[in-house]
Amino acid sequence: MGFYMIMPILPVYAVQDIGLEQGEVGLIIGIFAISAVVARPACGYLVDRYGRMIVYLPAMVLFTLCFGSYIFAATVATLLLVRLIHGLSWGMVNTATATIVADIIPQKFRSRGIGYFGLSMTAAMAIGPSLAAFMLSHFSLKIIFISSVVLCFIGLLFSLNLKPPVVNKDKKSFNILMLFEKRVFGISVVEFFFGFIYASVMAYVALHALEIKVTVLGTFFLVYALSMAITRPLGGKIMEKYGPTFLIVSGIILFAAGLISTGLARFNGIFLLAGIFLGIGAGFIMPTIMTMAVNVVPPYRRGAANATILVSLDVGIGLGAVIFGKIAEAFGYEKMYLISALILLCPLLIYLFFVSKKYTLLKNEMENNS
Repeated sequence: MGFYMIMPILPVYAVQDIGLEQGEVGLIIGIFAISAVVARPACGYLVDRYGRMIVYLPAMVLFTLCFGSYIFAATVATLLLVRLIHGLSWGMVNTATATIVADIIPQKFRSRGIGYFGLSMTAAMAIGPSLAAFMLSHFSLKIIFISSVVLCFIGLLFSLNLKPPVVNKDKKSFNILMLFEKRVFGISVVEFFFGFIYASVMAYVALHALEIKVTVLGTFFLVYALSMAITRPLGGKIMEKYGPTFLIVSGIILFAAGLISTGLARFNGIFLLAGIFLGIGAGFIMPTIMTMAVNVVPPYRRGAANATILVSLDVGIGLGAVIFGKIAEAFGYEKMYLISALILLCPLLIYLFFVSKKYTLLKNEMENNS
């Protein structure tokens, strides 16, 4: 919540208080994303080599302190430095948390547990920006930053009680390839494409809504978040019983339907229906991929597996935001969303013809070894 509270107000803070030009606001987003991508593989290696909590707790402390540092960022240079450090700590906290969750949840409930865990992020994404918008009309920006520090500090206090099971550490000598996990490269390609397409929604749906003059953008994000929240635990139960293929295939089809509906929408009802399709699709795909990644590696490589998946998602979103911007500029938002739905055929075919069979073989190998 602390993290998502400051996201909508940072551009305001950067322009009004720091003096950035409108065209320079992308710098504060870009430097954060790049530093998070750099931090993830390093964190994955460290949690596998030295233990989860010894990496997680210092990263969480640094992450908390960064929220308060925005108050003292009086120049463009210091703001960018804070964003750089904040991105590094976010990448580490996020990767370490996903690994701890995979350790704590019993294997037979892993898919459902990861789905439930994902609800916390979904709730934060829904509540945080709304709370910030409310506070912005009643309090100063500094009060919002202080509130985010308090929220994150509460999370830090709860994290002190975490006691993940002891996992055998990776004792191999370091080489650069250990930062990534080759057993999840296939599913990482699927995640990359999903992140690439996901960027078309997150980056441009508000501009598209203004262009087609729908008036329910806030409700769109609400139904999107609620649909994802309902779907995540349901998807976990389905995976436990039937495996991941139904969830990945149906999730991609539903997300494609949401993209098509978004592009063709001219009325509020169709626009909201698109949000439901997108939420269900994302709720099926994202936790399923995370579960698949940790199912095919030994416990001492879960950190690297999670880092590999999350880096592929981050890179996909970053590239998607740039490329779909060019597509929208050339063809308009309607055609951009139709093109993005067509591109979803790529991860669907990659999954069906390459990833699915490989996943089954690796999962069976892990179960036999354990």
